[in-house]
Amino acid sequence: MERHNWDTSMRPIMLQTGYLTTMIEDSLEAEIVRVEMDIINQPKDSFRFLYKGWTYGISAFADWRVEDLDIEVYKDVDGKWILIEKDDSTDNDPLIFVTPSFTGLYRILIKVYKYSEGFDSAHYGLIIFH
Repeated sequence: MERHNWDTSMRPIMLQTGYLTTMIEDSLEAEIVRVEMDIINQPKDSFRFLYKGWTYGISAFADWRVEDLDIEVYKDVDGKWILIEKDDSTDNDPLIFVTPSFTGLYRILIKVYKYSEGFDSAHYGLIIFH
């Protein structure tokens, strides 16, 4: 049997996504509207139409190579991105909630504030739900 290289495996993020999906759908009784997984070595943008009248949960998470992962949410105001919500925690699995003031395109920025020593990239996941 071949030995698996956990330094490059997406498996931990896939497993975390499965766990969070169960928690969000069963415990919170919420509907997931986006799931995203990728490598992060620079800030990542994700764009989504959010609708007035809904409260959205935005959950980001990273593997063991990240000590502090952050989320920022921006709305488009006259062609300029204005910060409306951000995560200030110092962990690798932030969760924030956003209630849009209007229906429109929103920018969700995921960035690593601090990697574990010796690393400059990792895997991350993003789940948006309402």
